[in-house]
Amino acid sequence: TVTALNAADLSVAWQANRTSVLNFTADETYLYVGYTGVFDVRRKTDGGLVWQVMKGDLRADGQEAIIWSPAFDADNIYVGAANEVYAFRKN
Repeated sequence: TVTALNAADLSVAWQANRTSVLNFTADETYLYVGYTGVFDVRRKTDGGLVWQVMKGDLRADGQEAIIWSPAFDADNIYVGAANEVYAFRKN
């Protein structure tokens, strides 16, 4: 589960309920979260799902899962999987 807290009083601002958060990083706008078998891009403001890649979306045999922390630049998100590295356009 990813939980965002309000800095002023530590109350919960939003939650993204999933199992096994493996890694995450963020830029000014988005939170990039790797879970077991799933990769999410979420808005930092409200936790809303922008897009998602699930195990099986990347390869027809369903044997590839994103397992390494994402990195990004101004235009792309890079994620490492068990056997490959993928680049996704941010926009």
